[in-house]
Amino acid sequence: MTLDRHLLMRVFAFLMILGLASVPTSVLAQAGSSQPPIADATWDDDDDWGDDDAEPVVVRDYIEPVNRATFVFNDRLYYWVIKPVSTGYGKTLPEKARTGIQNFFGNIGTPARAVNCLLQRDLRGCGTELGRFVVNTTWGVLGFGDPAASRLDIQQRQADLGQTLGMYAFPEITFINWPVFGPSNVRDTIGKVGDAFLDPVNLIDPWYWRAAVKVEEQVNTASFPLPPYSTLEQIKEDPATFDFYVAVRNGYSQNRSHAIDRAKQRAAGEKAEPTADTADDVEGDLAPDASLPVTP
Repeated sequence: MTLDRHLLMRVFAFLMILGLASVPTSVLAQAGSSQPPIADATWDDDDDWGDDDAEPVVVRDYIEPVNRATFVFNDRLYYWVIKPVSTGYGKTLPEKARTGIQNFFGNIGTPARAVNCLLQRDLRGCGTELGRFVVNTTWGVLGFGDPAASRLDIQQRQADLGQTLGMYAFPEITFINWPVFGPSNVRDTIGKVGDAFLDPVNLIDPWYWRAAVKVEEQVNTASFPLPPYSTLEQIKEDPATFDFYVAVRNGYSQNRSHAIDRAKQRAAGEKAEPTADTADDVEGDLAPDASLPVTP
């Protein structure tokens, strides 16, 4: 029995689209370039990786050889595919239009954030998310504008299922560097799958339209330039003085630990600053603390 050539081409196209649809927020972090991750709940802009007073985070990396190989693959994928595509996209579409698209996708991501705020016992955060959704969907014209933040100073609350599971002491088990998807761990991987059920984009049918929308979302996100991350660039150019893989791995783990701590503070009624979903808040020393201990 011979397979239809057109069917094989469709399957191949589908796999490529899935890869492109999930690259920016994680692979950009690995690339160590001027395109770090944007609008991803697992990389909060207000975390200070260079905070010497931060409590050390134990990073368990039981499959390090596999993770390192994947790290190299993702790095090549970024430079050879994602960066050229997103750069061309950014030159074609005006920044104002791209900002509107980014706002739109942020707005329809409200269900996952609101539900996780409830699960984290953060009623104020849930109310904030629902209020932002109403304001931006109406005043912001279907979410293409963000008057909730720009006019009313109601900032987006970052909450995801991986953070929620961590708040309830679900262990990360081991660090995983997924092909295409990038840095994660067992807990956050489960969280990503759970949050996907609350993503309205996944309701689009047929699958190729759904995949096209995800590609548009992520390429649009990757098209926004950020200030040069000179520290990370130097690290990558001189691997003999610093292990770039370790820097990304530990930075990711420390960032997630901070996000879980904030969720616990909110649940306890303590003040925890919301994280704005913008690149403008990135300041200070951007190199992750590579001295975090690793449990073999």
